[in-house]
Amino acid sequence: MSDQFGRHVFARLIKSCSHDHLQLITLKITSRDDFLFKASLHKHGSSSIKQLIRVVSKSPPPLIDLITSALKRLFKHMMITKSGLSIILDCLETLKNHQNENIDLAALEDFDRVSCHEQGCISMKNFIDEMRGTRRKQLLYLISINSASLSNDPYGNFVCLALKGQLVDVSMKKEGSHVVEKILKFENLIGHVVYDFVNSDRIVQVANDRYGNYVIQKALKESMRVDGYLFQRLVMKLKQEDFNSLGFGYGKKVFKFITGCGV
Repeated sequence: MSDQFGRHVFARLIKSCSHDHLQLITLKITSRDDFLFKASLHKHGSSSIKQLIRVVSKSPPPLIDLITSALKRLFKHMMITKSGLSIILDCLETLKNHQNENIDLAALEDFDRVSCHEQGCISMKNFIDEMRGTRRKQLLYLISINSASLSNDPYGNFVCLALKGQLVDVSMKKEGSHVVEKILKFENLIGHVVYDFVNSDRIVQVANDRYGNYVIQKALKESMRVDGYLFQRLVMKLKQEDFNSLGFGYGKKVFKFITGCGV
């Protein structure tokens, strides 16, 4: 698998052998994590693993489960190497959502350890960008509720940027609104939150939401304290939309805060 010439023989073998023999080969490769991981570190070995994934993806489910179960066990190790990441991303691209369940679960279990690694933080950001299905929302939520610890880590802080574009939806959920409010306590993350709102056409909807209005209030107060320009951008965006509608319902406090500031 890892030999410059032998990899071609391996590729021809797995494409032409019977299902029973393909099963034996897959069992052999996935039965030892050290063997699979060692192969993943080599450019030819990682290429061979990708070839096997593509071939096995067209076979009955048990075979692909063997591979993804092995990748689940090795996830935190493979995500901190470039060649290992390429295999994980290849699974996301090649396999269907339900076939990637083991890998998605590994991401939920190991995201914190991977995120706080020099290469792992880049890998996790790439993984999130390519991830599909309901597990992606779960992973983003886990990152959001752990944003305090991640933001204090030199590498974990990079993964927090994966929340970009998600904060509007998160702010209008009971648990999510508390999370965003906590994120706003960190000066280095305030700008990311404010720009998410400024770039959204649903900012008034958030301000009028039973949970989201607390987030907007917090964003206004923290941006005013830390960065006047951010504060002005946020106020301007709110005023460009249906600002007067905030005078009623859940948006009252946002409306009073802005008008009270005389801006």
